Amino acid sequence: MRRSQADKDADAALGTNICRFREISGISQKELGDAIGVTFQQVRKYESGKDRISSKKLVETARTIGCDLNSLYAGIGIDDATLAFPGSQ
Repeated sequence: MRRSQADKDADAALGTNICRFREISGISQKELGDAIGVTFQQVRKYESGKDRISSKKLVETARTIGCDLNSLYAGIGIDDATLAFPGSQ
């Protein structure tokens, strides 16, 4: 399934927030990747918005960089992303 532009924009904003909090916490992409079980290249893709991060990895990321999930979603409105509901496809 192709991502809409709004979904891409939301993923990019989420990635930017991950990057900012990671840098504030003084953790490298490699250190974050090691902590959540992915490569630094994958962390870079999450931070750029190129790849969508799973909810499990997002929770692990928030714990590792010391922030809450709401902070990672700062600046992303409900209208900015497609919400999937059971049976809505």
